[in-house]
Amino acid sequence: MEYIIGVLSALFAVLLGLLGLEKRKARKEKTHREKAEAEIKRLHIVTKIQKQADRVKDDLTEKKQDLDQKKVDVEEEIEEIPQEEMHELSPEIKKLATAQYHRTHSRYERVLDDTD
Repeated sequence: MEYIIGVLSALFAVLLGLLGLEKRKARKEKTHREKAEAEIKRLHIVTKIQKQADRVKDDLTEKKQDLDQKKVDVEEEIEEIPQEEMHELSPEIKKLATAQYHRTHSRYERVLDDTD
């Protein structure tokens, strides 16, 4: 009878050991599954951010192309503006400009004298 109890005890111990192994294995699988799910979530977030970054980059590239085209258009318009040639002033206009300068300068001096 003791022999049967010893065998049953040993068998019970082996079954408990196997149960412990199964629990450890299940815990390990659960941890591994949780890590895998976290990695999947992280990858989804990274993918979403990359898509947004690509959209922003595309928008900026498009805007840059528009601005480059507008710059070219403005440069072409500037080139189309005729350059006016400098005309020599007539002696009469030079006399009038000199007279105006002297009148303005004399007023300036009078104003300075009045403020002193």
